[in-house]
Amino acid sequence: MTTSAFSRFSLALALCLSPLAAFPAGAQDAPKGVEVKKAAPSPEQLQAAQLLMEAKNARATILSALTKAVNAQQAHNPAMGEAFYRELTAEMTKKENIDELLRLHAEVMASHFSVAELQELTTFYTTPLGRRLAAEEATVSTESLQAGAKWGAEIGKRIDAKLRKAKAK
Repeated sequence: MTTSAFSRFSLALALCLSPLAAFPAGAQDAPKGVEVKKAAPSPEQLQAAQLLMEAKNARATILSALTKAVNAQQAHNPAMGEAFYRELTAEMTKKENIDELLRLHAEVMASHFSVAELQELTTFYTTPLGRRLAAEEATVSTESLQAGAKWGAEIGKRIDAKLRKAKAK
């Protein structure tokens, strides 16, 4: 896979997995260029985050997202060949690899939320509305990304037209 194709695949994969996040980072982000060191999450935070991943049915979401990402990459870059994509899917969806990805995601969640917050989120995701949100998050995120891409393309067209008009003067 070329560097460019791999970069596109990595971006597509990251976007597909974005529904696993509970909330965007938002206002607590550090200013550009300022590194904020966070304390390592406690074992209690990690356990609470793992329970949240279970409540969100994150394993199923990851498996679905990975399959969609590989299929999209294969459609975009078929030159890699069917065998490559079969092997990629098989490797990425191995239980131990999914377990590792879930562990990594739990660490990220645990580093952003307290035990009490993680427990509250878990409680929410066990409610009917929480289960519905978990089931719809991937679709909503995908549709939102598509809408954002269309929006960005429209802005790009307007800027291009504006620049062409200014250049023609």
